[in-house]
Amino acid sequence: MVSLLAQHALADRVAFGALGERTAGELLRDAAAVAQALPVAVEARAALALISVRRDRYAFAAALLGAWARGYDVLLPAVDVSRADFLSMAQGPGVTAVLHDTLSSAALPIDRILAAARPEQALSAAQLSAAFAHRDGIVYVSGCRARQGAAPRALRRSELLAETLRVAAALQLPERPVCLPTTLPETQYALTLGVLWPLLSGGCFLRDDPRAPEWPASLLDHAPSAGRVLISVPAQI
Repeated sequence: MVSLLAQHALADRVAFGALGERTAGELLRDAAAVAQALPVAVEARAALALISVRRDRYAFAAALLGAWARGYDVLLPAVDVSRADFLSMAQGPGVTAVLHDTLSSAALPIDRILAAARPEQALSAAQLSAAFAHRDGIVYVSGCRARQGAAPRALRRSELLAETLRVAAALQLPERPVCLPTTLPETQYALTLGVLWPLLSGGCFLRDDPRAPEWPASLLDHAPSAGRVLISVPAQI
C-alpha cells in the first residue's frame, strides 16, 4: 500500500494559503479527530462517508484520511450536485456519516471537528499505514452530472493512489510540488493533482480558492517555494 505521507516529515508543510499553513503532523492530528468523530464502521458491511468539503482543501484532506483510517468507503458528490440531490445522497443506502462545510446544521461539520482536534490524539504515520493495510476501501468519484449521470466511478483506494502515480509519471510532474489547484477536489482529476500527488510526493497544496477576493495579486507571495510550482486546471480545458 502506498503511504500518503511517507515523503513528509511531521514539520513539513502540506497546505498553505489565505486560510493558513498546516504541516503533516497537523494533518495527522486532524485526521484522527475526524476518525474519532465518525461512528464505528461495521465490518460486515462497508460504511459509507459522504464528503462535501469545498472551501478548504486541507479540511477535505483531513476528512478523507480520517474516513479511510476509520474503515469507511468514501462518496464524493458531483461538482454541480444540487442541494436536493445531495440530501438524497445523504439518505442513500450505506451512508453512515456526512462530512461537510456547508451552513447546514445536520451531519458532521468539518470546521467544528477540526477546531476540537488535540495534538495528543494525532495518528502516527504507522497507524495510518496500518489502517490502510487493514482494508482497501472504495472511493466513489463523481464528475459533472451532465456528463456522467448519477452513478459515480468506483475505485479501490489502492487503484486511486496507483492511478495518481501513473498520471504523475506520464505528465512528468515535479517531486515535492507547490500545487496551486484551480478545481474542486470532487473529480478524480482534481483529487489526483490537487490533493493526492502533493501528499504522496512530499509537496504541499493551496487550501483555498485562488479566485477569492482576499488573495493578493500574486499567489506565489504565499507559496513556500517558487521553484516547483504545479498549477492544475479543469481537465476539459
